[in-house]
Amino acid sequence: MSRTRSIAAIAIGTGLVGAGLLVVPAAEPAWRAFRAGDDAVAVADYRLGQRSAADYAAEIERALAGKDGKADTDLASSLVALADLRRVDLPPALRQRVDGAVATEGGQAPAQAWEGFIAGKATTEAALAGAVAADLTGFGDLRDLTVEAGNFISGDAVDEVKVALAAIGLTLTGATVMTLGSAAPAKVGASTVKAAHRLGRISAPLRRQLGVLAREAVDTGMLVDAAKSAARLDIGAARALAGRILRPGPATAIRTLAADIGTIGGKTGYRGTLTVLDKARDAGEVSRLARVADRFGKATVGVLTMAGGAALTFASIAASVSLWLVMAVVWAISAVGFIARLGLSLARRLRMATA
Repeated sequence: MSRTRSIAAIAIGTGLVGAGLLVVPAAEPAWRAFRAGDDAVAVADYRLGQRSAADYAAEIERALAGKDGKADTDLASSLVALADLRRVDLPPALRQRVDGAVATEGGQAPAQAWEGFIAGKATTEAALAGAVAADLTGFGDLRDLTVEAGNFISGDAVDEVKVALAAIGLTLTGATVMTLGSAAPAKVGASTVKAAHRLGRISAPLRRQLGVLAREAVDTGMLVDAAKSAARLDIGAARALAGRILRPGPATAIRTLAADIGTIGGKTGYRGTLTVLDKARDAGEVSRLARVADRFGKATVGVLTMAGGAALTFASIAASVSLWLVMAVVWAISAVGFIARLGLSLARRLRMATA
């Protein structure tokens, strides 16, 4: 009987050690995520901890394959940056392919930037740079106000989102100068949101929220006066009137969204910004992703790909975290109970041997 108990104790002990090797490494990041609460960066870190080097390589391969044979070099570069940040080993040949794809795409930048400057179209990073440059000079915002005022006069539909963003952009043009550039993220963000809106690259829920805010913010009665100044290229007068186009409350919410997008753009570039606008469901989610961008920088697009999208909330990982924590508690209780029983058994045998 003693021999049977000994064999059973060895089997149970071996099982507990094996379970501990599985449970403890998984429970430790789960505990960190639980302590952090509803923090987007902590949620991203938790999800990324569940991805392997093979997962990174597979996602990079998909990015290089792209759609219709066109490589998504922004995503591929972001995934490489994320792998470096997480100390994930990638095959050297795969890195070289990413570098080659990025170098090949770079030669198209000048023409794309000019298209962005003239038309406000931002289909690439270079085109976005051109569109933002146009708005920073005031040209792009004046152009858009003039177009929408023409629609208003002719009885056509007015794009209040474009009007609101152009008016905010004009007011921030002066603020950027007066504050020595501290308003620049919001200014760049307003231009970026406007370009994404024109391209239809804003998620449906966020677009609806932005539309509601814009309708509440824009006083179309002031639009024609601002457009007259815009037609004369009188930026100073147009900027003053632009402030009167906007009603303070809703306009503040749009400015906050623009500032968050400007922060994301400064950290992630074109792809990251449009990815956030394409995936975020509301302005609050954009704000959360701005904190993720501040942490991961150019790797943010890779984070959204590897971590499963923009919904980086604790609720999205609560089931997994809870499961590992419960398993860890059960394991700990079982281990303590086993050690206690083993200790009592050894003590009893020791007393019998010395009796």
